[in-house]
Amino acid sequence: MDEKRVTGVEEDRVDVMRDGLSGTVKAEFGAKHPAQERLSKDREQGIKTKREMLAATYGTYFPTKLMIEQEILSSFHRLPGLESEYVGLETLSKRDLDIDFCDVYGRPEDSAEFASSDLHHEMEKQLKLK
Repeated sequence: MDEKRVTGVEEDRVDVMRDGLSGTVKAEFGAKHPAQERLSKDREQGIKTKREMLAATYGTYFPTKLMIEQEILSSFHRLPGLESEYVGLETLSKRDLDIDFCDVYGRPEDSAEFASSDLHHEMEKQLKLK
């Protein structure tokens, strides 16, 4: 029983030397902007409405087919530590046509201040070796 407690404590510990100081309370629990929450709810409602419209027009097969395609396209991942882009999924859902914050100002991962993580460390975290 003591071994479980020790292992749980080791898993919860933040490795500041590898991860940096990004694990602050503000970064982890920062509140979203109200407009961001509203946009995500509107996007979900729009997807639901579109599926209902496609089901009424083409039958229930077509929205199911689209959901299967989305699931397949969202299952492709890069190695840990590298961000997956999901280009096929964005094209299928037509999110590639939207202009986002990252399109205008760039991604935070591309900045000079962002410390890239070690591939071996990311694999260890994913496989729960350490």
